[in-house]
Amino acid sequence: MQAERLSMKENDHFSTRIEPTDSTSKRQRICVACSIRGKDANGKSVYLHKRETRFKCNRCNVGLCQEPCFFLYHTRVELKSAVVEAQQLDV
Repeated sequence: MQAERLSMKENDHFSTRIEPTDSTSKRQRICVACSIRGKDANGKSVYLHKRETRFKCNRCNVGLCQEPCFFLYHTRVELKSAVVEAQQLDV
């Protein structure tokens, strides 16, 4: 079964380097596509696998490895909806 594709205008989303801001000197974020979250023994949300990246999507403002995560995040509905749902649960 072929994955449903998201519509993405050319040049609408692109990968940019994460630059330090006034509030932080950190130039890395956790890749939302390849990092895996789960629950520890106490039920607390933790990273089971964490991978940091120096890149983000200019429009979505989420950390994404350049390849293959950037493309997969923007073209696979299942991946994007799962990541968005997980982010909402952590709020």
